[in-house]
Amino acid sequence: HLNCSVAARYEEPLQGGSRTPVTVNVSRTFGEFMAVLGVRNLFNEQYEEIAGLPAPGRWFDLRMEYVVSGK
Repeated sequence: HLNCSVAARYEEPLQGGSRTPVTVNVSRTFGEFMAVLGVRNLFNEQYEEIAGLPAPGRWFDLRMEYVVSGK
């Protein structure tokens, strides 16, 4: 089965306006491995963490993780 997680964090930096970047991950386990598809900055918010250096817009990542069992 598929698992889904959503994370949003409200940020109000000293410079610039407030923002709420949203991250969504969908994952599925295959034995000892987990495939994860992630979307970061889901709503493509435009902001700068450092003045003059724009943060990335929406981006996707696909990764495979090895699940370590505590048995």
